[in-house]
Amino acid sequence: MRLLLDESVPKRMRQHLPGHDVKTVVEMGWSGVKNGELLALARPGFSPEADFRF
Repeated sequence: MRLLLDESVPKRMRQHLPGHDVKTVVEMGWSGVKNGELLALARPGFSPEADFRF
């Protein structure tokens, strides 16, 4: 499963999600991007059937 951790989530949370492809908003260069725009940026990296709601 691919996961994107928001800026408010400590990056060390990743260690509790073994076996998952975990990226952070900061790693992706999206610091400061608000939710709606963030979802639009993230969506191409996820499967088309992913249910993104805001």
